[in-house]
Amino acid sequence: MATIRLTGTNVIRLINERRLTWDEIIGARLVWSGVGDGIINKVTPRKGYIPLIDITVAGSRERINADTLKQDDISVVITSHVVSLPESIQLSANNRITLVCLANSTKIGGRCVAGKQLINGKIGPWIRPVGNINGGPIFNPQYRNGDLVDVMDVIGLEAVKHVPYRGYQQENVLVKSSGWERVGRYRWDQLQELVDTPAPLWIGAGERSDRIGIDRVVELSSSLRLIKVTKLEISGLARDGRIKLRAKFRYGRTEYDLSITDPEFEAKHQLSDTDNVIAPKAYLCVSIGEPYIVPATGEKACFKLVATVITPDM
Repeated sequence: MATIRLTGTNVIRLINERRLTWDEIIGARLVWSGVGDGIINKVTPRKGYIPLIDITVAGSRERINADTLKQDDISVVITSHVVSLPESIQLSANNRITLVCLANSTKIGGRCVAGKQLINGKIGPWIRPVGNINGGPIFNPQYRNGDLVDVMDVIGLEAVKHVPYRGYQQENVLVKSSGWERVGRYRWDQLQELVDTPAPLWIGAGERSDRIGIDRVVELSSSLRLIKVTKLEISGLARDGRIKLRAKFRYGRTEYDLSITDPEFEAKHQLSDTDNVIAPKAYLCVSIGEPYIVPATGEKACFKLVATVITPDM
């Protein structure tokens, strides 16, 4: 076995043909003519240049050196992906996973999509499809036919690798942005089987219910919950020249007042800062947001967010 580094010149055609990103070829098996089978284990970006690709090759020979790598007759053929995922996440043919979409919220100019995997009709773990290894959003999530992804859709998509981020976002899975399919649809009366039951929601001794200190968030092993609440109060809060929606509810023995990042729900409920709406029952997808520094105090924390509000009329 040997690790060899070369420029991406020999694989850039495949990248373009398959509409892959450089991150997506990490872990791909390859056949290198005249050298042997191998695996792509690292891609190093270079500003203004094609990235460097580190390849571990079996059966390499002494004659393989920098001059050999520059020869035009060397071809690299990507044959398949080696997908590294937690044991709880299972793949079907072609590295595909199926999940019930429980969040499609706003995130840094794109969307934060998340849901629970379906494995042979049974409920599996949470999965958060991401656009890059740093937990980046999915931009314009849609299906092959152009329809937009919607909460409660059952989605089929292709996984690339498990990319946990910042410790607590263990659910992150890098996925291909193309080839998403709607393979079904959940109903309101089916949501109970997806509910998580921990209470309270990630609260440690002496902590406020709407946030987690930056020092403790790295100790968490999850960042998503689906809960069922009664008497959900929606109110408007004027901030930065616009009205932000807040969700107030009781879960377990704790009162919560969290920001809503559900764009569809926000579009449907155009409230003023004096309006209130009461929903007698709802399912909420609660997530832990990115680290944030509170301007007024300098406090560093991750705030809890209501990524999705699901009511019976949906």
